[in-house]
Amino acid sequence: MFSGKSAVSDLLRECDRVLVPNYRTEFDLLRIGGGLIDLENAVVDWSPIRTQSALTRFERTVQRLAATPAFPANLVTTGFGYARQYPGILEGARRFVDEIVDVAWSTPWPFDDLDDGPVATFTRKLRSRFGAAPRRSYRLVSAERFPGAASAFVSSLLWQGADPSRDDLVVTHNALEPFDPARHLHLLGPGARSIVVDRDPRDIYATAITTQVGFNDDLEFYRRIAGAHDVETFIRRHQAYRRACAPANDRVLRLRFEDVALRYDETVARVLEFLELPSTAHVARGSHLDPERTRANIGIWRAPALAAYAADFARIEAECGA
Repeated sequence: MFSGKSAVSDLLRECDRVLVPNYRTEFDLLRIGGGLIDLENAVVDWSPIRTQSALTRFERTVQRLAATPAFPANLVTTGFGYARQYPGILEGARRFVDEIVDVAWSTPWPFDDLDDGPVATFTRKLRSRFGAAPRRSYRLVSAERFPGAASAFVSSLLWQGADPSRDDLVVTHNALEPFDPARHLHLLGPGARSIVVDRDPRDIYATAITTQVGFNDDLEFYRRIAGAHDVETFIRRHQAYRRACAPANDRVLRLRFEDVALRYDETVARVLEFLELPSTAHVARGSHLDPERTRANIGIWRAPALAAYAADFARIEAECGA
């Protein structure tokens, strides 16, 4: 969060045959609770109980991600509007589920009773009392077919806005978390790579506690998410995140935000080589990423306006590094 990943997005935006969405457009289908990674984990650690539950939860999650509730439903329901951004997501999800299900039948399934709300619970118990226990759709999932079907489903969404005659590579933001992205890269399709951007934690903290249009334009909201409302919380969060990071992997490129500006040519070369793009692909150099302007976002914790937080910055450096 506030790592400066948009600088790398801007760099890729300058490359030929690379499609880059707005940096605030994130693809949450994999990492969200009840999303594709949770389903994959339940399929790999296969169980007739847990895998069925995870599949049902995944279907509900896709429905909610796809929805754009209108008034008055938006007062009591949440949706991410993915059906607008990724037309066909619901039909694609249905085909994906059909492909991975080995066998399905209707049966009472008491393990799913815990997910019922008050009305459904009352109805079920009333029907059971009269000898008409309700049945549920129960599915057994194929672990063998899951990887290919999941990859095809995700690729069909991410490439919807691409033109094969013009685009060879599609960028997505935050589809995977930065801790061990290699573990689930296969869900994004064959040959997928991940670039993770990190930054001086003092500047992350400084960004989180100051209002900046386009980055932190809802101060209290984003400060709380970053844990920057309290320096102790921020430090513990930062340390926990770094402890969770996996060792180096040839499909994951880890960059420092500072290097994008201070070692610009070297960083550009590393990114192009990592993505197997020729140096000639960088056709619009400087049109989106200006290294000089990017340097202005390095060391912002030193700003006189933040002098009151000097003790916080010193503690962050001592406990988290720079």
